[in-house]
Amino acid sequence: MQKAFLQLDKYLSGVVTNGSLPGLMVTVVYDQETVWRKGYGLVNPFDKSSPALSPSNVVKIASITKTFTSLMAYQLRDNGKVSLDDPVSKYLPLFSVKETEPTTRPITLHQLASHTSGLPREVPCDWFLSCTEDQILRNLSSMYVIHPPNTRPHYSNLGIALLGRATEKVTGGTYENYVERNILPALGMKMSGYNYTILGKYMAVGVTELSNGTTVPAPPETLGWEAPAGGLLASADDMAKYISFTFRSAEKPGPSQPIDGHTVLEWLTPAILTRDGLAAFGNPWEYSYDQNNTIYIRSKAGELTGFRSQVAIVPEIKLGIFISVTTDSLPNDSTSTAFTFPAMSSILIPALFDALEPLQPQNPLPPNWKAFVGLYRLSATVFNSGEFQVYLKDSSYLMASYVFENEGFSHVNITKQIDPTTFLINLVDGLEDLSCRWLDDGEDQEFIYFRMNSGGDSADAVVVMGQVYSFVSKECPDC
Repeated sequence: MQKAFLQLDKYLSGVVTNGSLPGLMVTVVYDQETVWRKGYGLVNPFDKSSPALSPSNVVKIASITKTFTSLMAYQLRDNGKVSLDDPVSKYLPLFSVKETEPTTRPITLHQLASHTSGLPREVPCDWFLSCTEDQILRNLSSMYVIHPPNTRPHYSNLGIALLGRATEKVTGGTYENYVERNILPALGMKMSGYNYTILGKYMAVGVTELSNGTTVPAPPETLGWEAPAGGLLASADDMAKYISFTFRSAEKPGPSQPIDGHTVLEWLTPAILTRDGLAAFGNPWEYSYDQNNTIYIRSKAGELTGFRSQVAIVPEIKLGIFISVTTDSLPNDSTSTAFTFPAMSSILIPALFDALEPLQPQNPLPPNWKAFVGLYRLSATVFNSGEFQVYLKDSSYLMASYVFENEGFSHVNITKQIDPTTFLINLVDGLEDLSCRWLDDGEDQEFIYFRMNSGGDSADAVVVMGQVYSFVSKECPDC
């Protein structure tokens, strides 16, 4: 991977220089380790004597905050404090919005988290005023949903703000205090929070441009009631810890694990496709298909005055990146992703694939593999035909091929052994053209169950896809 990091350094140095960017910080994560980190530019680009920018500096992560707000809701759900199917009005009694089509189904917390509520994008409050919650809800009550809930995604700062303010009602405190006490410490994010007074001295200085073309330091932005949609401050090093957490999908809740590992998987699951079918919204992660590497990248971007940031992760290979640029104007970032997608798709993902390929463990051959080898046949009284062959491949692992009702052979690897007689099977890519439909709707990732004879030294039958194939012979075409 070191070659890839040199390539990434060259790429980012180029975008900083060619784009005249004041500063950029990056952290790259593999599983539970920050494997590369760097800063470009100065902490304060308006002061040439300023120290160099570092991933330890704090930035506005803006809308990336939304993922923390959703995480709070899932944690409260797991702790029995809320249900994600609860109506928003259960926690905010003044909440109401006009419907464009008649319905008796209320907007739920989950719809807020996944941008499927149909609510307008922005909070109904003048940006230059500090509105109270009651004022915002009264203003909203005279407005309409953009479209009926759960029909298509519609990005909503208002929706995520409502999610944070609704769920805070069961905590006995504020949304900000809950995240700072129950989520950030568990993740070791000591340089993150909502308080400029505490974190301001560690912050990078963002650059923004006035209408007359003059660049000035970006002012602090306290979003008030809308903080759940974009008010979190964090260092790039802390965001690396957050990325590592998204890869911990096999752990139970504990001091360093805010939610159960299975809940992490739920939290990262897509909720609804975009209209072109090429991307999806989650809770509220966003999903883009990387066609170069045939894998989904989950991401969340954020932009506030003086900063643009993005986090991008691929949990399947435990790879992630966070980049923050200390300006809100990125003229040469055509992807609007703070350079994370080119870095991932063109450099990091291919390099990691190359590094991991020779390290892939071979499925160990069961010590008693000979007990399973042979030809098994489905009862002719049920179907016209059906055979299942288990054989040794390349003297190193078990494979099977089977025909069902004369439909042609399917080839599967017999892979993970669950117990002495239970195995996982995977369809074999390469022997036939496998579409996603077959991988998701066929024999891939199913269990097979061998039934042993009375002596326990040989199989009498094997159960495949719910059907019992009886042992016929140790001799078979592929055995």
